Amino acid sequence: FNGTHSDINDATDCLPISIGILAYQGVKTLENTLSSYQTSGLFDIVCESLILFQEVGKPDRKAWARDVVSRFQCLHPIYESTNTGQRSAFVRLAAEASQPHILILEEDFMVSDMALPQLELKN
Repeated sequence: FNGTHSDINDATDCLPISIGILAYQGVKTLENTLSSYQTSGLFDIVCESLILFQEVGKPDRKAWARDVVSRFQCLHPIYESTNTGQRSAFVRLAAEASQPHILILEEDFMVSDMALPQLELKN
């Protein structure tokens, strides 16, 4: 995002958007995707970033999910013990979002540094 935006929340200096990320089984894919959001500044311009992990009833999956959240501290995690399906996961992300606008992303939707300049807010 380059330029000014009339919807920037003056109190928090962010856009009133909740990003909802659905994590499936693509461990490396998700980590690369989250790194692209961090590097591009996407996490910095939105007010909230949620991530829903499915099947965390499996011990190795739960440990991995917690590790991801600890490395990307801007994420607010939601844990589901089973695979609830894509539709239910999207509904859950929307229900948990605190902002008036929601952007639902899947784990393989990366921000390409070649396609976009670094995202920033300019007042």
